[in-house]
Amino acid sequence: MTTRKDIAALTSLRGIAALAVLIYHSTFSFRGYLGVDLFFLLSGFVLAHVYGRMELSRQTYCGFLKARFARIYPVHFLTLVLMLPLLNNTNPLFSTGGLISSLFLLQAPWHSACWNLASWSISAEWHAYLVFPVIALLFRNRSNRMLLAALIACALTHRCYGCHGRS
Repeated sequence: MTTRKDIAALTSLRGIAALAVLIYHSTFSFRGYLGVDLFFLLSGFVLAHVYGRMELSRQTYCGFLKARFARIYPVHFLTLVLMLPLLNNTNPLFSTGGLISSLFLLQAPWHSACWNLASWSISAEWHAYLVFPVIALLFRNRSNRMLLAALIACALTHRCYGCHGRS
């Protein structure tokens, strides 16, 4: 599978968005949660730029998922391992069920219990990766109006879901 070149300006902007989220989670003193929206939007654009024209086959789909999993899961898993001493079956947040939910990236939107509250975004990212190749294939040759309508529908759905209250 051939990939297109990275867009350096967007990579820098994604870094700024990630930093805004980090500062927000550290201080809760400004609207850094908006960085989540910006980061996801830019990440989707970069994914579409790099992988939007890939041929959908079992091999490319598995390769895509393997690359995405390797990018997000190791740090998530390390965080869970470091949090193992918190295992407490009386606290639903640190229960065995919460651990299983976190291990299998089921926090968002399927299950609310998770050990690392901010990891809902990793779960949401993983679910987006699962469907991205199929969506990219469906929208490959669509008009700009169709793409704009899909973008508006996604934005409205996101607003209704209200992810920001979760982290």
